[in-house]
Amino acid sequence: MAIDIDEVVLSLTSGSDDQPH
Repeated sequence: MAIDIDEVVLSLTSGSDDQPH
């Protein structure tokens, strides 16, 4: 998978992709 689980979790919890990961 191109995306990591952490990215998905952060997206779901944050709602916006505003946090630099």
